[in-house]
Amino acid sequence: METFAHAFRNVYTFGPTFRAENSNTSRHLVEFWMIEPEMAFIGFKDLMMNMELFLKYICGRVLEEHRDILDFFATFYEKDLLEKLEKIRDGRFLKKRYDECLRFLLGEIECGNIVVDTKGGKTYRMESGVLVLEKTPEFGDDFGSEIEKYLVEEFGNQPVFITHFPRKLKSFYMRLDRENPQLMEACDLLVAGMGELMGGSMREENLTILEEVMQEKNVPKEGLEWYSDMRKYGTMPHGGYGIGFERLVCLVTGMKNIRDVIPFPRTPNNCFA
Repeated sequence: METFAHAFRNVYTFGPTFRAENSNTSRHLVEFWMIEPEMAFIGFKDLMMNMELFLKYICGRVLEEHRDILDFFATFYEKDLLEKLEKIRDGRFLKKRYDECLRFLLGEIECGNIVVDTKGGKTYRMESGVLVLEKTPEFGDDFGSEIEKYLVEEFGNQPVFITHFPRKLKSFYMRLDRENPQLMEACDLLVAGMGELMGGSMREENLTILEEVMQEKNVPKEGLEWYSDMRKYGTMPHGGYGIGFERLVCLVTGMKNIRDVIPFPRTPNNCFA
């Protein structure tokens, strides 16, 4: 999509995506469908605004045109579904930096609202709602779904952008923050009950910086010459994001397991027709 964005400015694709890691959760599939817009001549704030407006539009259209279907799902799957979608459509999306969230979590541990159990070997929520972590989070750690859900709850169940992730945590093509090159202009959009719904970033347009990060992350240049050439022969500020279609369906229906919203769920060791 970056190549097309250089020619046509604003583009998108919608197609199958394949997950490499072995994720066995109610939120993951090894093959899913992804909506991926890519836009030229934008900044980081523009990118997040587009993500916000996209989700508000989806929730608004569903509320407007399919109220009867939503009533069904609210009756049998999620009783507060309509209120949740209305809150997304009409509410304010928060923005929190990664380091700000990390300080918040450490403060919650210090005051006893979050428990660290290094012997348990996993992160989970107790029946009482208390979050138990397998280790004290450090700068550069991936938060994970349980921490993401906790953050959304503590921030008032409003959609929240987590921004400016550590450079070692994100992909090589994401743009370095020019004020702090240890961070990247990348964001995840978290929503209530699900955690991450969308992820996006500005793309690194500086060839020297791109090659430096590729070397740092052991990304071979061979086979990616075409990608570097887009910077070498002229580029512009550009960025994009992705939203998993099945997670979006889970959001608007209240369904809790992603395997229930796709005809043939493909998960680790299960590849149906």
